[in-house]
Amino acid sequence: MPQAAGVVFDTPEGLVVHSGDFKLDPTPIDGLPTDLSAFAGFGRMGVRLLLVDSTNAEVPGFTPSESTVGGPLQELTAHAGGRVIVACFSSHVHRVQQAIDAIAASGRKLTFIGRSMLRNTEVATSLGLLRVPEGLSVELNELLQLPPEKTALVCTGSQGEPFAALSLMAQSEHRSVTLSPDDTVIISATPIPGNETKVYRVINNLVRLGVTVYHGRNAHVHVSGHASQDELRTFMNVVAPRAVVPVHGEYRHLWANAALARSVGVAEVEVCVDGDRVVLEGGELRVERSVVPAGYVYLDGYGVGDVEDVLRDRRHLADDGVLIVTVAVDMETGEIVSGPEVDSHGITENTKEVHEEVAAVVVDAVRNAHHPVDPDSMRRLLRSAAGKAVRRSLNRRPVVFPILIEL
Repeated sequence: MPQAAGVVFDTPEGLVVHSGDFKLDPTPIDGLPTDLSAFAGFGRMGVRLLLVDSTNAEVPGFTPSESTVGGPLQELTAHAGGRVIVACFSSHVHRVQQAIDAIAASGRKLTFIGRSMLRNTEVATSLGLLRVPEGLSVELNELLQLPPEKTALVCTGSQGEPFAALSLMAQSEHRSVTLSPDDTVIISATPIPGNETKVYRVINNLVRLGVTVYHGRNAHVHVSGHASQDELRTFMNVVAPRAVVPVHGEYRHLWANAALARSVGVAEVEVCVDGDRVVLEGGELRVERSVVPAGYVYLDGYGVGDVEDVLRDRRHLADDGVLIVTVAVDMETGEIVSGPEVDSHGITENTKEVHEEVAAVVVDAVRNAHHPVDPDSMRRLLRSAAGKAVRRSLNRRPVVFPILIEL
């Protein structure tokens, strides 16, 4: 990303450097490589602690330059028969720039679609960080009037986001764009860990439509924005910290980065997790484990906070469905005055048979109860009898709602 920066804190214990996300790209798109001389200057001043990006700590060597993606993008765009759709992170301005350059070289017109893509390209252009040749970008309704082989789209959805432009196109649900077998989709990204299923679902849907799909696993249309092992070693040697705490990555990445720090001679290396506190005091470093609340904060409508019980109930409803039993009972005699009426959702398609069985069991349970009976005990009786009937019939455990009308 253009203008990306690390952060340096000057503290009584010495300098603390946070690398941010980085790689040591020798040929960046904007011609501004990482300012290693500045980091070396901090190293000469004395860096007490380095917090360093760990995302590619398991990857040997150096991460390829961002500029290596431009050629493949141009080649694929030039040879595409129909419309070209390029999906990437809207914040990855240099990748968007290379997509623009490839589209311009192929003689196509382009349109940006997706809210974040429109917003980020507008901001980047206004700041002079993105160059869109005059007349290249047109409105979507104008683009759709042109021959497909003369058009291209740059859109969001490279991570399989359900409502992003590419996902909607893959499901034939986009309100304006309908894909055809002549089209080419270039997903200029690889899945972030955890997003694999969503991304591959989008790719599968695109292939079902007959679209030609290129992505980071089958073509050189993506390079990482994070430093690999040799870059991390280089950066640590330049900064020369007394201590390292790896950040930004899964635990396996943090652990691998810690091993790299030890391999270059860093004396103090700590692997931390969310909630740990790193304390620099009196020339010493210590880690206080799990002292800061760092769990999920749930937002449910206007409610914020502890909704674990609510989520458990919703999971139960989703997994096993709901059964509603309504019955009017004379609480003195135990006579059933009306019902039972049984309704269910998400349990079975054979609702009539199940409802009849539940109703019969409920009738027997009420008649065999000792009367008079208090309303709470009657509701428990209804819930238990109905639940057992469904378990016996379907081996399911639905949420049972007994509705007792007291007479």
